Amino acid sequence: MTRQDKLFKTRGIIATNIIFVVIAIFATSFGCGSKNKPEELINEIAPTVVENRSVWVFKQYMEPSPVKPIEQWVPKRMEDTGQLVLKWSKDFIKYEGHGEKREKAIGLPNGWGIMMRDRFDKDEGIIHGIIDPNNGNYKPVFGIIGKTDGQRIYQDDNSGFTVSTCVSVDSLEKLWVRDGYPVAGGQNDNYIINGSLLYSDNYTSKPNSIKRVDPETGNVIWSLELHKENGKEIGIDDCTPTKNYLWVFISSYTDPEKDYRIEALHKIDPQSGEVWPMNDINKIQIYSLLGSDNNELFVLTQEKDIAVINESDDKLTIIQTSSEFKKFANKNMQINFAIVNDRLFIEYGPHGNLEHYVLDAKNKKIEELENWKSEYMSMSNNTLVLSGLKQITGIDPITFEQLWWIGQENIESSGGFYTMWTDWRGVLIKTDNKIMCFGPK
Repeated sequence: MTRQDKLFKTRGIIATNIIFVVIAIFATSFGCGSKNKPEELINEIAPTVVENRSVWVFKQYMEPSPVKPIEQWVPKRMEDTGQLVLKWSKDFIKYEGHGEKREKAIGLPNGWGIMMRDRFDKDEGIIHGIIDPNNGNYKPVFGIIGKTDGQRIYQDDNSGFTVSTCVSVDSLEKLWVRDGYPVAGGQNDNYIINGSLLYSDNYTSKPNSIKRVDPETGNVIWSLELHKENGKEIGIDDCTPTKNYLWVFISSYTDPEKDYRIEALHKIDPQSGEVWPMNDINKIQIYSLLGSDNNELFVLTQEKDIAVINESDDKLTIIQTSSEFKKFANKNMQINFAIVNDRLFIEYGPHGNLEHYVLDAKNKKIEELENWKSEYMSMSNNTLVLSGLKQITGIDPITFEQLWWIGQENIESSGGFYTMWTDWRGVLIKTDNKIMCFGPK
């Protein structure tokens, strides 16, 4: 487990252009080959180009020019509809085992992809498939959770399986399968950036790598691999995409549990694999990447201030945080971050008395949102979701206007609940034993 795994845990839904991160006390190589049947794993062929790029080894397997560019599909959000009412609810059998409860929901053109370790029926497997937002009908589909371009779904790491699958949106059938990604215990993900499909892999028994993949076949176009330097292992600690680049936080260590030292932030061109070490930026001693949804990258420094990096000119601006914020961060107490449209929303404080702030990357100022007292914040599909004592409210993150709301008296729960997903078709909420869909009257 990496240092990032210990200190950072994603809570809520990471949508197409939105990131929601929680700081808390808890925090594979790919192959390429010829056109393959869906059941066949793709075998690696010899690279045609091998060269050093900073601390990376670049390997090119095929020419990128014939590969068709793709664009991430973004579902429409639910606009101003007022109070929402219950459309349907569906009971499930709660998972009572140990370990992390991996669960996620995403919007697809033909429904909602959903993954939970719970079960709808004791004789069925864990929930991993697609739900009809209109009536709650469920169909099991392996590999349904991931990024999509509207035609194909590229499975991501939250699925917890040892192969990566590409599924057709229309037929829900497998188009290709690749061995070795993701691996349980590794921190892996995929990204659609500037027309390119990239995979990250930090499975520590093999060289950590970034790979560009042909969306149609799963074949590797090029890879960047980290190898030992001066006898020390080098690994990927975190990755965050901005609009046109992938930012990779790498670390050097001899023992991941005892002697861990952050090394550098690198910027990678998703099309060519060109690497730019951020030598000047690394002097500020970055603690972690908070994320991005557009042109600005937000990071947390070792001093627990917030830095903003522009992807075009690599210009760095440091915004000092309050002593109270630093106290929470240094004690690894829970701090929530949500990012949308180059704005960083911050939530922290004691239970029942949370404080909320917003940092706009344009004016570089932190402003308090005083009307959000005692509200819990999450982010789903370009919508801020506030869970209060009486209702759940969807907020426009730009204008702060209310889009929709759900009265908590309509949520059937004897315990906790949270919003799994929201788009123009409804709001999906998970309680202790139900998933519920709310929509316009």
